[in-house]
Amino acid sequence: MRPRGIVVALVIFVALLVTAPVALAANATEDAYCEGCSALHQKQVPFTGLDVALVVAAGGALIAAGFGIRRLGRSDTA
Repeated sequence: MRPRGIVVALVIFVALLVTAPVALAANATEDAYCEGCSALHQKQVPFTGLDVALVVAAGGALIAAGFGIRRLGRSDTA
């Protein structure tokens, strides 16, 4: 590994070490969904707004596009 790559890796590592305590201190479940109570007392899963069918359709479209581009990129000079 080149010295520049080692320096970049060390900078990223230190940045992750600095931000880790902040990330671990927050409790997103209680803060976002249940004001003043435990998330275990909720009877429903909160709606986050993510449409799973849309994500699956987009993934399928990307896979189909990838196969199509691969097929178009083949050379017929075998």
